[in-house]
Amino acid sequence: MNMASTGIDTPALKFSGTTFDQSLYLSITQGAATASKAVVLNSSKNITGLGYVSADTLNGTTLVSGTSADFGQLLVNSISVISPARTIQNIGTITASDTIKCSRNSSAQTFNSTNGTSQCALYHFVNSDAYWGTTSTHDLILQTNNVSRLRINGSTGAISGISSISATNISGFLTTGNQTAITTVGPLTELGINTTASTEYLSIKGSGSAYLDGSYTRMCRFLGSNATPIEFQIEVNNGSYGTSTNASWIGNITANDLRLGTGSTTQMTLKSSGLLGVGTSSPLAGIHCVNQSTYTWGAGGFTVYRLRTDSGVTESTLGPITYSNMGAIFAGYVGCEAVVMSSDRRLKQDFENVAMGYLKPLYDQGQVKSYRWKKKPDAVSEVGLIAQDILNLGYVDLVEMHHDDDPNLKTSSDPALEPIGVKLTVNYPRLAAYNMRMIQHLMAEIEALRDVIREIYLQ
Repeated sequence: MNMASTGIDTPALKFSGTTFDQSLYLSITQGAATASKAVVLNSSKNITGLGYVSADTLNGTTLVSGTSADFGQLLVNSISVISPARTIQNIGTITASDTIKCSRNSSAQTFNSTNGTSQCALYHFVNSDAYWGTTSTHDLILQTNNVSRLRINGSTGAISGISSISATNISGFLTTGNQTAITTVGPLTELGINTTASTEYLSIKGSGSAYLDGSYTRMCRFLGSNATPIEFQIEVNNGSYGTSTNASWIGNITANDLRLGTGSTTQMTLKSSGLLGVGTSSPLAGIHCVNQSTYTWGAGGFTVYRLRTDSGVTESTLGPITYSNMGAIFAGYVGCEAVVMSSDRRLKQDFENVAMGYLKPLYDQGQVKSYRWKKKPDAVSEVGLIAQDILNLGYVDLVEMHHDDDPNLKTSSDPALEPIGVKLTVNYPRLAAYNMRMIQHLMAEIEALRDVIREIYLQ
């Protein structure tokens, strides 16, 4: 024992007969754990380099901000919870008041099931997208209230189990392999197909390369449920509107009638043979009209002289004349190869022979004129009667009137005879009947003259 220099110098020290291992306390670094050495905290009460710590209870205060706890491995009840590879495993329930975060650059953070099969992984890439899903072929299922709400098939990626979708905007194409699965579609403000609807509720624009029928694009196609259904289409030509023959087309692709109607009633029928019926579904001619309407000639306050037989009474008076059985009204020319008019006796009444005394002034004073229309000054001259001349002779039954916006009708030298804004027309079919009556009269006159000549000759 050297009290002055080295103090107590002894090769060994015993306490109660037990030799004390003094090497545990030699060459100790404060704050650092060394194998087979005692541990001494540093001035900040920290220690580093610990290996495995086992304790029934480990208590401590919350770490100060900026400090950290560094574990090589964390065991609970001798079961590894955090492995040296930093894998979290053997977890029963995690409860957290805040979010649970995993951060790692350029590789996946993986959560494994207890059987070791990788089921779910969260991928987070720096400055890129985040991915969440399975790392196996197992389905990914989302639940609420412990009920599956959405399932993503691990092999095909198909999504199922969604009861409804609500979105501010859905872009791209929306399809389904089972059309019957679409039971309802909510109200749309507008719909654009291959275009943007801006001033209409529905806008469809063809591509010019798809759904073609020759030079036309099939815009809409409607079929019945039958195995061999009627097919109705709306098509639009893909050419420029500058070419008048580039048209739109609407009709049946199949050889079936096309019908138009109002009030849930068919009003017009276009037969597959090309016959058009107005008021009938069984037309017998190119255009077959059976509907009748009332039309007044010389209406609108105009004074028109008229002479006609009505309900057995021959009337001659001033004012408009109304017909209640008008089948068609044409403002321009009507061209045809023949005219057939209904003449069934069963449809008529109040029969009277036309007196020659009534017809004679027409044929004595009526003038047949050649003329050209003002709108067609270079056309070939036409032949006919002048309506005003016929009226002056009193044959108002041969003249009909209707309103017309032609500028030439804005003036009149005699408004009582030719009202302003009213066009006069000659009823040539009626005139043809008068001609026949006159021919019959002339033939009778000729026969009478023959009898006179024969008697003179025989004398």
